[in-house]
Amino acid sequence: MVQELSLYGVVAEQEQPIFLSALTSWSGMRPREFQEHILCWEPTYPFRPKLAAGQVNQIEQYRIFARQNDPLCRPFQENKQALSQEKWEISVHEVPEAGQALKLISQSVLTTPIHEGDPFDFLATLGYTYKDEYWVKGYEFVIKNVVLRIFRILTCSADQLSLADPSKQFLVKAHISCKT
Repeated sequence: MVQELSLYGVVAEQEQPIFLSALTSWSGMRPREFQEHILCWEPTYPFRPKLAAGQVNQIEQYRIFARQNDPLCRPFQENKQALSQEKWEISVHEVPEAGQALKLISQSVLTTPIHEGDPFDFLATLGYTYKDEYWVKGYEFVIKNVVLRIFRILTCSADQLSLADPSKQFLVKAHISCKT
């Protein structure tokens, strides 16, 4: 299992070129472009305990994310058979603590590649159901043990990727992963 410490921020669309240029100069490397297709799977039969008066329990079940590098817009529901033949990586993320304006998040992450078989049948056997999908497109720098990503989240409709956030900002995530 890996413990991940993450910092998040945003960069306005018009500031992104200078931000990438500054990071390129600072790191001494060119950014690696990436585009990932991410599928979100939820428990088929979620646990919903009955809460008594005065009890406050935060019970959050894990979601499983299936991820692959994918430069195309191929929605899961329309391309399930073709997508099931490709290489996927699944990950389970611990739910971060709730709070106001958290900028530093610590969570455990378990990630593993699926080497053979149908990954979607595997997830269904584990008791998970497909819920949603999105694409992440952006740039990545690796500086020693820090991974810095500047990206946008996209959705697919009519075989076209479009921004999920109308503000057109770029998200920035810097994270360090430590094996525990």
